[in-house]
Amino acid sequence: MAKELAIATKIKGTENSTVQALENLICALPQADFPLDHFFSDGIYARKMTAPASALLVGKTHLHNHLAILLKGQVAIHSRNGIAIYQAPYVINVLAGDKRAFFAVTEVEWITIHATEETDLDVLEENLAL
Repeated sequence: MAKELAIATKIKGTENSTVQALENLICALPQADFPLDHFFSDGIYARKMTAPASALLVGKTHLHNHLAILLKGQVAIHSRNGIAIYQAPYVINVLAGDKRAFFAVTEVEWITIHATEETDLDVLEENLAL
């Protein structure tokens, strides 16, 4: 099994507005849909996404801390903490209020895990992120 790896760069983090500006720019480009799988257990919702190499994504600003698991691949993430490169397998504690940009260096499989009793996907989207 691969050793967990995170490489922090010397690039400082920025405010969410910088990542929001990137999102505004890429919204004008053709958008791709990435496969999503949804899983529910007692008080837990997990969403698995697969993204191809070279995909650029901007995540939503989540309202609550949650976990993310990089199952496969390598991804660069720009957040308030700076830019870091993660190699699967890796577990990340995602902090509430952080807006992040992702660049898939290779094909990635990514799971986010949220504490919630909700099972309606539309309601989940409203309750988990801005």
